[in-house]
Amino acid sequence: IAVVNPVGDVIDPRSGAIVAGARRSADSTEFADIAATLTGFHGAWTTDRELGDGASGPLENTTLVVITTNARLTKLEATFAAALASQALPSVVSPVGTKYDGDLVIVLSCGDAQSNPHWVGLTGQHVVRRAVLRAAEEATSLGEIPSMRDLASRRGDER
Repeated sequence: IAVVNPVGDVIDPRSGAIVAGARRSADSTEFADIAATLTGFHGAWTTDRELGDGASGPLENTTLVVITTNARLTKLEATFAAALASQALPSVVSPVGTKYDGDLVIVLSCGDAQSNPHWVGLTGQHVVRRAVLRAAEEATSLGEIPSMRDLASRRGDER
């Protein structure tokens, strides 16, 4: 399961296209491309003031993913599997892990099946990609903030 509200954009890893994220303006259906915005011209970082002077606090934007498994894992093995699974985040969120985010992937071991943390973590990478993309696909609009579906409808897309 994933809770997705990153500063960055949600990327479809199959096409590389931005499918959810900040828009160029409130009435636009075009995405701002946050990675490009943060780096600005010639790699100079955009200032906090340009990003709203920290209006959104450090805990308001995040991507949280919980992977549950019936594999028997120790705390250390579950932590390793989560770290391995989290390596999939950059393929679906760009940028990931900014100072404005609290991105986190955790693995919960809820069973007694024999496995190993490498298998759980590598399989978890697929789970992370699918869960983040699905969260964006299934989101609904909130007030004046349109969902991915609503933006696609405005553009005439069939996403």
